[in-house]
Amino acid sequence: MQIFKIIIQAMLLSIIMVIPAMSQTPLAKIDLGIKAGAGISSAANFKGDADSKTGYLAGLFMNYRENQLFSLQLELLYIIKGYKVNDAKVLKPQPDTIDFEAIFSYIEMPILARITAPMTGKYFPYLTAGGFAAYQVDSRFRLVQKIPFDFDLPSNEVDFGIIVGAGVDIKAGEGKMFFETRYDISLAKTIKNENHKLRLISFQFGYIW
Repeated sequence: MQIFKIIIQAMLLSIIMVIPAMSQTPLAKIDLGIKAGAGISSAANFKGDADSKTGYLAGLFMNYRENQLFSLQLELLYIIKGYKVNDAKVLKPQPDTIDFEAIFSYIEMPILARITAPMTGKYFPYLTAGGFAAYQVDSRFRLVQKIPFDFDLPSNEVDFGIIVGAGVDIKAGEGKMFFETRYDISLAKTIKNENHKLRLISFQFGYIW
């Protein structure tokens, strides 16, 4: 857990250092935006068979354009990830198998670099990469029975990882619409004393002013 705290603190420090630098730049170089989307998440290194689960995300972001090619993006997202497990073995109260869903809600802070193709016209494809830190605000392990009910497992409250993605900006009115696909790789363990970690493919859209 100590290493998680160090990484969170390092990312927060990066944000604190970057924001004052942005405040000294012309407003024309700073764009604000909103986004939403859906994601398909799964558990890597899971002991047994784990299926993917669909979630959603929404949030705000600020993009600082150093030039037409390069920009730095800071985001604040609410995001839901998870996975499904069929025929999991349990020993109590008696040996049996169960089906359950793991659902995790996070406040996530990505810090990303963006490379945009220097093109003219209406469409501007781009690549993005960086990292994220996240704090868990809710976790649920739900038995999939005729009458579903939730139970607790010791999940880690802190998550962090790597993001890569690609998308396209489209001129629309005074700003730009965008569509983006991302792959998130968590580096923190999801459940304490277990080795599996979350993976997410997300499909996002939004508007930049």
